[in-house]
Amino acid sequence: PAILFMEQGNHAPVVSEASFDKPIYETGDLATVRYSYTDPDNDTEGDSRYCFTFANGIQFVTDTPSITVMVPGEIRCQVYAADQKGRPATDFALAAATAVEKGVSAAKAALSSEIQASSAIDLSIYTTETASAFQHALEAAKACAGNANASLSMLQNALNTLREAKANLKPASANQQDGNGTQTPNPVVKNVPKKGTVFTYKNIIPLNFFFYRYLKFFTLYNCNLRHFIILPSHL
Repeated sequence: PAILFMEQGNHAPVVSEASFDKPIYETGDLATVRYSYTDPDNDTEGDSRYCFTFANGIQFVTDTPSITVMVPGEIRCQVYAADQKGRPATDFALAAATAVEKGVSAAKAALSSEIQASSAIDLSIYTTETASAFQHALEAAKACAGNANASLSMLQNALNTLREAKANLKPASANQQDGNGTQTPNPVVKNVPKKGTVFTYKNIIPLNFFFYRYLKFFTLYNCNLRHFIILPSHL
C-alpha cells in the first residue's frame, strides 16, 4: 500500500549547507553538490531532486547530485530534499560555483608564473623603447590574470605578448653605465675634422722663431729626420 507523506506525525525534513565540492570547475568536469539533511522523525532521505542552472540559462533537473559542467560561468544548484515517505522539505538549499573554459586554470598558472619572473627584470639596462613596450605588456598581463572572467584565448594572448616583449628587450648599447648602474650618454665630440683635412703647424701649436731656426739647422745635418719633419715654407 502507498505511504502518505502527510500522515499524522510525519514532519518535513530539513536541508541546509549546500555547496559544490569545488569552488571552480572547468568545462567537462563533474560537479557534485554536498548538503546537510536532517529529519525530525529520523526518516532517511528519500527521492530528492536537484535543479542545476548554467550561465546560459539552461536548467537540468536530476535525481543525482552531480552533473557535467557544460559551459563557463556561474553554475547553481537548488536541492529539493524529501524523506523516505515522500515528504518534501519546506525549503530548498542553494549551492553556487564558478565554471571556466577547459585549460583556463593551467593558462592562468602559466601567466602568473611569467608575471612573477618578468617583474624581477631590471629595465634600466635596456633601451627606452623596448623597456616601455615590455612594461605595457606586463601591466596588461597582470590585468588579465586578475580578471576572473578571462577566457582561455585572452590568457594565452597575454602570455604570448609578454613573452614576445621580453624577447624583444634590447640592451642599451648606445649608452654607458657608471659604477652605480646609472646610464650616462656617450660623450659627444664636436668640431671633428673632415676626412682629407691637411694640417699645418698653425693648426697644431704656435712655434717661436728660435724653435724654427733650430729645426732648420737640425734637418740640414740629419737627412733621415727630414723625412719626418716638414719645415714651414717661409723658413
